[in-house]
Amino acid sequence: MPAPANLSQIPDERTSAAALVVERVTEDLDHGRLVPGQRLVEADLCLRCAVSRGSVREALQRLAADGVVELSRNRGARVRQTTLVQACKTLEVIELHAGLMARNATENIGRPGARPLVEEILRELRDVEIDAHLSQFSRARRNYYTTLLRIGENEELQRLVSNKIYVLEAQFQISRLNRERVADYQAICRAVLAGDARAAEDTARSHVRRLRAFLETMGA
Repeated sequence: MPAPANLSQIPDERTSAAALVVERVTEDLDHGRLVPGQRLVEADLCLRCAVSRGSVREALQRLAADGVVELSRNRGARVRQTTLVQACKTLEVIELHAGLMARNATENIGRPGARPLVEEILRELRDVEIDAHLSQFSRARRNYYTTLLRIGENEELQRLVSNKIYVLEAQFQISRLNRERVADYQAICRAVLAGDARAAEDTARSHVRRLRAFLETMGA
């Protein structure tokens, strides 16, 4: 299939029923309405998202593949709990993905419609009020990742970049670094707009290393 002439025409996968459930679960994790170890009840998700049980089960399978939930024949689905060591190893992988995502987006910034999308994300990040609006930060962060992945047009990377970070945030209080994270996202967007692929990749990887260093202090 030929690529759309304008990146804003790229269809958004979140329109599917299963993707809606995935988004709701990750949002609940992001906002503290779900915590690691908490059980996910299929019937409740059906009612909350107004979708079929089949869509919920598909969503849970996706979340399990992403490492967000654990599925057990006897216990059903639960939000995954992870050890500090596992979390740090996960961030090692996320660092590589984040760097590649930023590089791919930079290499495609000349595509029609790409630059306005990144400029809009940069404006949204500038308006984020960290202390007062956690939901505002969460929305801006989601849009940042979604936008750069769409611009990068790397289907394999889109498959690999997972929602696992939400489990780590819920369990290890990474939100304490939100102010620094916003500054990092802004720096990455500016590098993307400048067409500096190396700076974009290096800044994105440095951002994830900052998160890993924060977690490592917990085990010191």
